[in-house]
Amino acid sequence: MKSLLLISIFAVGQFFLLGQNHKEQAYKYGCEAIRLMDEEKNYQQAIKLLRKAQALDEENIVYSYEIAYAYFVQKDYNTAIKLLKKLQKNTDFNERFYRLLGTCYDLTEDTKKAEKTYLDGIEIYPLAGELYTEMGGLQYRKGNIDRAVNYWERGIQNDPNFASNYYWSAKMYLHSSEPIWGVFYGELFMNLERNSNRTAEISKLLYDTYQDAFHAESDSSGWFSLSERARTYRLLVYDEQEEIPFQVAYNEAFENKYLQFLQKKGTAHEKLDIGKLASIQTLFTQYWFDHNYHTRFPNVLLDWHKELIANNYFEAYHYWLLAKGSPEAFENWIKTHHWEFSTFMAWFKNHPLELTEQKKFHRLQYIEGNHSLEDF
Repeated sequence: MKSLLLISIFAVGQFFLLGQNHKEQAYKYGCEAIRLMDEEKNYQQAIKLLRKAQALDEENIVYSYEIAYAYFVQKDYNTAIKLLKKLQKNTDFNERFYRLLGTCYDLTEDTKKAEKTYLDGIEIYPLAGELYTEMGGLQYRKGNIDRAVNYWERGIQNDPNFASNYYWSAKMYLHSSEPIWGVFYGELFMNLERNSNRTAEISKLLYDTYQDAFHAESDSSGWFSLSERARTYRLLVYDEQEEIPFQVAYNEAFENKYLQFLQKKGTAHEKLDIGKLASIQTLFTQYWFDHNYHTRFPNVLLDWHKELIANNYFEAYHYWLLAKGSPEAFENWIKTHHWEFSTFMAWFKNHPLELTEQKKFHRLQYIEGNHSLEDF
């Protein structure tokens, strides 16, 4: 939860253009109040300044929000609720107001009002990813896991650049029998939120998940699976001409390249370190595009992998992606590939994976209207 004043609502220049001294002064009070909250944790003095700003610029409800937020961070949720409820009919009561009000209700254990608040907000702001995050969290705490994941995935659909919904969806799927979705959500999350404790957590989860997916039986045989349902599907469905679901195509293509890697390297009893995982992923990606799976199953992340391979950054990207799963391997690799990694990171900074309404990934794109197996 963040302050509104300094995020996106107003810029100093707007007030100077208006030439209204009282609004300029109100903004200065507001900025100083935010500084006091963020740097000094002096909430009482911040509230005094915000009330001065509020008096000078009564039409601007952002100052009222900041006052409510100040009470929220002090855990005075009831006062924050009272302040926010007075603002609810205002047309400027945006998604962040709904999020703060819903969270206050949630923290006072009034889950019915919290749920209604989030749903009201989603109805008015259906593209606000943060509201789906909170609604999913509320359902998770109530024990409604399926509903929680449903809201997080709807958040991914409607707001593809909001990272938290990927994070929570990834954690759920990576601990399930269908980690394939967690692999995609987790990697997308790490591209959106690159340097945080959550990024490190997902990095390790991804590494561990890949380790668990490969099963070598000898130097020439083994199997791969990130989807229990995909393996079950192949045991039950015998029509090779039937259009298979995405998970089956993904599993089989990966297994094909894994076996090829085993036969070439003869490393059945060796752990698949980050470098070997990158090599197998490279073989898979080339196979996927060479056999036109990308036309049947469009996937923004696999397109991104193809771009990384074309730019010779795929190995460095994998060491960045999975570093927390094997810190020692990462450090050893960096010692002999420092220039390569630095070059990649410089490129990565200026060439992020871009997600848009037209170019995004979510699980349901392969389910709705794709195959009759409802819960695939």
